Amino acid sequence: MRKIHVIFNKELVEPSRLIQCSAVVVDVFLATTTITTLLAHDIAPVLAVENAEIAQQLSENLTEPVLLIGESAGLAIDNFMYPDPTLITTQLGRTQAIICSTNGTRAIQKAKYAAQLYISSLANGHAIAKALHEEETERSIVIIASGNNGRFSLEDCVGAGQIISYLLQLGNYELSDAAYAACSLYAGVKLKHFEPLLHTETVQLLKHLQMDDAVSFVIDTIESTDIVAVFEDEQIITRRTEWIS
Repeated sequence: MRKIHVIFNKELVEPSRLIQCSAVVVDVFLATTTITTLLAHDIAPVLAVENAEIAQQLSENLTEPVLLIGESAGLAIDNFMYPDPTLITTQLGRTQAIICSTNGTRAIQKAKYAAQLYISSLANGHAIAKALHEEETERSIVIIASGNNGRFSLEDCVGAGQIISYLLQLGNYELSDAAYAACSLYAGVKLKHFEPLLHTETVQLLKHLQMDDAVSFVIDTIESTDIVAVFEDEQIITRRTEWIS
């Protein structure tokens, strides 16, 4: 029976321990939601990097139009679009994107040597669960809740729990204590129609930055797309699946 683990922030990830695992990175507000939204609008591939300097260097070596997206410690970066998924429809002329963030993209970099790496948000967590379940393997599943600069993040734990909840609908899995906790938290937050997410640290920062629309977008687009975002050859690309209840 496959086992599911959850890591509650990126700083706890040990890359060498993921090599034989299927891994998932979750950063609900906002990196992985933005990545999922980019792919849903056919802006691909997406390159997820650690910081703006690396993003800028990569962009200079690309011949196709590229969208630079990023934030640092929650603040905007000059000449970068903020990772706000509501802004993506204004950028549909771009064919690819590079994104950097304080938590989500750094978590992706730490997890990139996993046997298979998925990128999940509340918009596509159900589809990620189906993709994981359909893997013809017995390797463990490790879900990385990116966290908030080294601290626990409620929304990312809920995103991890969403995946686990759907996996348990599809089959039998062994849960670590952290996985059980994440699944239980998701069940409670879902019962309250995700209203507890509006009180997280990250949401308070986004509201301070007058990004209420981005917060609403995350809540309004829960399970809205069947896109499966996968990390392959240093790029995030997409494949689609269909959730069958």
